[in-house]
Amino acid sequence: ACSEYEGVPRLDGTPSRDETIDRYERLSGRAVRNLRYNEVLAAVALGIPVSRLETRLRSEGLLTGDFDLAGFCVGQIRQRLG
Repeated sequence: ACSEYEGVPRLDGTPSRDETIDRYERLSGRAVRNLRYNEVLAAVALGIPVSRLETRLRSEGLLTGDFDLAGFCVGQIRQRLG
């Protein structure tokens, strides 16, 4: 999903979201519950430090232009809540 966000096709052999969920359920013997909530929570939990990292890199001049490190997280949150 992250590479697809950047416009890079998924690598051959990389499982889809549904395949990953199916595999988890099969191997763990547990049903996935509250997936939407957990996906939003994961995106927020990742987005906070990434946003701080982006701010620091910009202040040190190591990241310039409109490159958006946290954009993937924001996109995931919008997609899940939209």
